Amino acid sequence: MEHSVSGLFVDGVQVDSAIGALRADGIEAARITVASPDGFNGEGERKDHHGIDTWLIEHLPRHGHSRDQVRRYEGHAAAGGWLVRVTIRTVEEERSVRNLLVTAGAKEISGVVDGTMIPIDPPVGAGMGKQ
Repeated sequence: MEHSVSGLFVDGVQVDSAIGALRADGIEAARITVASPDGFNGEGERKDHHGIDTWLIEHLPRHGHSRDQVRRYEGHAAAGGWLVRVTIRTVEEERSVRNLLVTAGAKEISGVVDGTMIPIDPPVGAGMGKQ
């Protein structure tokens, strides 16, 4: 089974930022999947002719996400949110992708092992976390 990291975003500007950062970090476009409420990715290309709900139900469980997690994603998408999923290959890449998604504004990111979502507190400042 492929492993992936997913991030939940509130708007397309954040998604475009995430995609740009991932691509600059060497992640191939084929390993980045974006699901939005209207079924389009951050660059305006049609990603799924069945709509986001079908994509979420069919695709995410194959990449390690539980059915409960898929239902949470569906609710997020229904509220106008975006999901960015990145297929990862190494532990180092997993760390980098998670950091890039957080920096781009993800409000939650998933873990690799079980897909559990981890809420993200807004950054206090550049390079600073909670004290």
